[in-house]
Amino acid sequence: MSNFVKVLVAVVASLMIAAHADTQTEIFKVAEEASNLLSMSVIKLREGNCGGNLTQGHQDAKNAKFVGCVMYVLGVVDLLREWQRIDPANAPSACVPRNATSGELVTVVHDYIEATAPWREQQDDATTAVIRALKEKWPCSNIRR
Repeated sequence: MSNFVKVLVAVVASLMIAAHADTQTEIFKVAEEASNLLSMSVIKLREGNCGGNLTQGHQDAKNAKFVGCVMYVLGVVDLLREWQRIDPANAPSACVPRNATSGELVTVVHDYIEATAPWREQQDDATTAVIRALKEKWPCSNIRR
């Protein structure tokens, strides 16, 4: 192998390592941001995690933020189901099918937030938005669960 090819390989390898390090740093920042959250607002959920205008950066960082969106929505669904089990008389009446996929859940929430744009500007709690979206999509047909 000629010296030129060795240098070229070394430069390409260095660039790849640097790019990988930048990606890892960006993903670390996303994780750090998530671990420092005190609550999730509707705007933060929509714009920062579920594919909105603030979802920027390397694709791996975008993917990590979207996973955060999915996990948040799934967490609210789990909370809702547990609330309905423990206190059915006072729990919100959303009957989310057990076979609803995470993609379907995120789409329902996203569509609801988009359809209620003026309201979302005033709403601070993303959990309320997720529950309202689920209630609108899957209202319970009867009180007994």
